[in-house]
Amino acid sequence: MNERTKTSHLHFNELNVEGRKTRVWEVTAIASDEVLGRVQFYGAWRKYTFSPFAGTLYDHSCLREIADFAEAESGKWREEVAARGKP
Repeated sequence: MNERTKTSHLHFNELNVEGRKTRVWEVTAIASDEVLGRVQFYGAWRKYTFSPFAGTLYDHSCLREIADFAEAESGKWREEVAARGKP
């Protein structure tokens, strides 16, 4: 599944990364079409995190949108894991 989610400032474009068990999204600014970083799963924390690219800058509303997206995807991941009966 290749999903594209749009917020007021950002696009979250799902990438097809071969060999990964979890999903990865490229985050792009709508206004400039600049790629800002990636949302991907961080196993040690058992949640999705944002990895910004060097030289990118964010205001509070963009940070909230990224945080909300990562939190929502982490919740979906936890639900999927629970449905499979794994910890």
